[in-house]
Amino acid sequence: MDQFCENCLNAYNSPYCADVLCWNKEFLAQFGKVDITVRPGETCGTWQQRENNQPKLVFKPSIQLKLNFN
Repeated sequence: MDQFCENCLNAYNSPYCADVLCWNKEFLAQFGKVDITVRPGETCGTWQQRENNQPKLVFKPSIQLKLNFN
């Protein structure tokens, strides 16, 4: 398995934005300005293999452009 963010235990889809975020980068962000978003082919030195029961990461989610009112 490739040691990229898309296969990392610490990457997750945020319920508050459309980006994939990283717990490791969030920890580093408390000490300075760090971009906490990740890309599929990105890698870092703190990679850990994702668990089989974790949901797949969605890097390009669809965006709803129109609200439907009933």
